[in-house]
Amino acid sequence: MDWYYSKDAAQHGPVALEELQAKIRSGEVAPDALVWKDGMPDWASAASVPGLVPDLPQASGAASTAPGGDAVYTPPAAPASAMYPPIPNAKPTSGLAITSLIFGILGLVTCFVFLGVVAVICGHLAMRPTDPVTGNLGGRGLAVAGLVLGYICIALLVLFVLYFIGAVATVSSY
Repeated sequence: MDWYYSKDAAQHGPVALEELQAKIRSGEVAPDALVWKDGMPDWASAASVPGLVPDLPQASGAASTAPGGDAVYTPPAAPASAMYPPIPNAKPTSGLAITSLIFGILGLVTCFVFLGVVAVICGHLAMRPTDPVTGNLGGRGLAVAGLVLGYICIALLVLFVLYFIGAVATVSSY
């Protein structure tokens, strides 16, 4: 059965069971790397799958003996959390920025211009707290997207009104 494994924040495979075990033995794949095969409900660390990880030395970074009798250094395995570094300076997302984006999308989808106006107002209110230098909230991109969608809604209304005025003027000239 084919196995898949994670290494360097990427998925690799499919490989046969023996090949995966050889990669774990050689240190190419860490024992705490995530693995998966068909039939498993979710990815799991290789060490938690019974029979997958061959007997390895208990001390990480210790010397072990290779099949030929030579001493082989086994580097310590990186923790699974090292695959996904923490987000630096993560800030909570601005509720106004989220509201702006939602109303901008709804305004565009429903062609209800007042939703676009709400998107523009919320987007402008969210700009200062989401400033990358002085703001204490994240979500500036959401606020900008809400502003753009809101202004598109308003522009579509203006175009519709101008078209309607032109149509009425053309009909009344007959």
